[in-house]
Amino acid sequence: MNPPTIPVVVGYVLQGIVAKQALTIDRARPAHRPFALVALYAALVDPIRWPITQQRLAAGHGHPYEGITLAGWHLDRALFLGWPVALAGASWTVFAGRAAWPHLLGALGLWVALGAAIYPAGNSRGFLALAHGLAILAAYIPLARRLWDRRWPSETERLLGIYIAAEMVAWPLLYTVDDRAMGSKLSWGVYLTALAVAIGMQYLWARNIQENRA
Repeated sequence: MNPPTIPVVVGYVLQGIVAKQALTIDRARPAHRPFALVALYAALVDPIRWPITQQRLAAGHGHPYEGITLAGWHLDRALFLGWPVALAGASWTVFAGRAAWPHLLGALGLWVALGAAIYPAGNSRGFLALAHGLAILAAYIPLARRLWDRRWPSETERLLGIYIAAEMVAWPLLYTVDDRAMGSKLSWGVYLTALAVAIGMQYLWARNIQENRA
């Protein structure tokens, strides 16, 4: 099993830092919890996905798989799609002030229907791209509505907006670039930039909270 590449390792470290910062801020600012949960999901799930992906690649490229490789294949995609789903749920909670679970259940039902229609044709990448894109769109809708307001955005809204914007840039890089390896590297670059910005913003926010308490 090959070790993860340097950008991936850096991503795991940055994800952990963002999650730790967010959970610390959450104790003082409970409204930050949706973003903290999204950050925690990414920090926990991506390192879990890596060995699953490596095991699948060792079994060869292309579906269909069998046995544990097939189970890992489905699990990897479910965990991957969980990220934009969580982002969409946090977006509706933060920007629209609505409970996220009805939207998540609706997305799950839609993906099951799409998967039933597309998987038999063997177009698993097409399904993944469509489901991922729909989740990003679902995350963007409440953000777009919020942009029409003149109220100054909170720190949580800014951070979540940066994550959504990063996903909107990374999605076409991941699915439309002919060289998939290059597309993946470029999308990782966008994501690493968003993580670095989030770390800086949360650091300043946490320091401001401590100063106000002093």
